[in-house]
Formats: sequence, C-alpha cells, structure tokens
Amino acid sequence: MSQVDHISAIRLRAIPVTGPDALAFMQSQLTIDIESLEESRLYPTAWCNPDGRVDSVMLISVSNGAADLVLPEPLVAPIIKRARMFSIGRKVTLGDDVVVTPAGPAHSGELRPLALATDPDRCLLLGALDDTEHGSESLPDQWIRDDIDSRLPWLLPETARRYLPQMLGLEALGGLSYRKGCFPGQEIIARVHYRGRVTLRTSRFRLSAESPPAPGEEFEVGGTRAQVLYAVAEPDHAKAVTGLAVVAAETGDEAEIRLGSATGTLF
Repeated sequence: MSQVDHISAIRLRAIPVTGPDALAFMQSQLTIDIESLEESRLYPTAWCNPDGRVDSVMLISVSNGAADLVLPEPLVAPIIKRARMFSIGRKVTLGDDVVVTPAGPAHSGELRPLALATDPDRCLLLGALDDTEHGSESLPDQWIRDDIDSRLPWLLPETARRYLPQMLGLEALGGLSYRKGCFPGQEIIARVHYRGRVTLRTSRFRLSAESPPAPGEEFEVGGTRAQVLYAVAEPDHAKAVTGLAVVAAETGDEAEIRLGSATGTLF
C-alpha cells in the first residue's frame, strides 16, 4: 500500500446524534461516562460488541443535549447501521455524516473549533467544508503524527473487532469507565479489569521503511506477533515511519521489531 493510499484511509467524518434520548442512548452504548464530559470538547471512546471487542474508536462531543461522533470514514456506515438498530424505540435521530478537518491556528468562521480533551491545543471542525469539494480530503501527516504521539488508537476495518478497549489504551486516555453502568461488552471488559490480565497493549513504533505499513499488517517483536493500527512517514526522512501497533503486554518498551526486510524498535 502506498503512503497516499494509507493516509487517505484515515479521513474523519462526524455523525450528529440528536433527539430527547440522544445522550442517554450514547451513555448506554459507549465506554465513556457521558455524564462526566465537559461540553464542546472531543473525548476518546469506543463502541464495543457483546464480546467486549472494539468495533470502533471514536471521539465524542456533547452540547445542549446532543452529541457528535467523530470516526474514520470506512467505519461510518456500519456504525450508523448499528446505532439505528439499537436505537429503535428511543427518541434518537442520527443525521447524515459530515466532513471533519483540523482547525488552523488562525481559524475564523461560523463554526467553533472543538478541542481534543487529551490535547487541547489541537482542534477539529465538524461540517465546516462543502462535501462536494472536500469530501476526499485526508488528515495532514502532522496531525496523524500527533495522534500517534497521543496514542490515539484509530481502528480501520482491518483492525476492528479484535481488541478489548484496555488493549488499545483507552483507559489511560480517559475513554473507559468501569462505574458508569452497562454498555455492550461491559461484563467481559470489567471482568478482565478486576479479575483477569490484559495480554496485549498499544505501543508506538519506529521503522526504517520507504512507506508506512498497511493497517492490519503484522510484524515480529520479541518473539511474538504484533499488528499495525496505522502509521505515517516521518518528516525529512526518506526511509522512516512511525506508527501505533498492538503488541504483547510483556514486550519491552524498546524491543526490536522486524517487518519483512525492514527493522525498527518500539518506543
């Protein structure tokens, strides 16, 4: 997969969720405690299946009894389908998804940028651009590098439905609550937390390679197999990429990795 193809796979879209039951519905479905959120900020969270595996990592913002869900474009259709199925009987409306773009430092316009709760210096604009002109725009390389540095574990179709939220580091990002009440997969997720052991974790990696590995690609590290979540080329380096991967929990922080003929380390 070329770098261009890979980066375009992390276009973001936003799904507006409105109606009298919007926030109660989100509280019953997502891993984060909706009632604890500050309005008009974007918080990382996840929607899990009944087995506790994460279908999608997303950002959520709440304001005036409504919510916006920000997630990678390839997962929008299945999440909307699932949300509409589980919201039957509730007063909830899922609107058409809209384009999401980073807000520049000199932004001016009708829409107020939403800051990331985990990184308030970075902001996103939801629906600020015309889809017919900007619907194919992807996140800038630097934004993806910042997501990697923040350990924001975006999932794509190749990596969805494989990992518990703890394996993706959502607990450390404040996106997983054990006290908020029931949500899909909650019993399994809580059992692992209180009685079990998390066998995988998310780590950054740096690799000497001409182009980023594809999401879902596997590599060897410390005698075990790991899986790439996403990666991007480093600036000013012709043969260097950084990314996020899920590795065995016991793997050392600076373990050496091998992906085909390319080598590198976790960091």
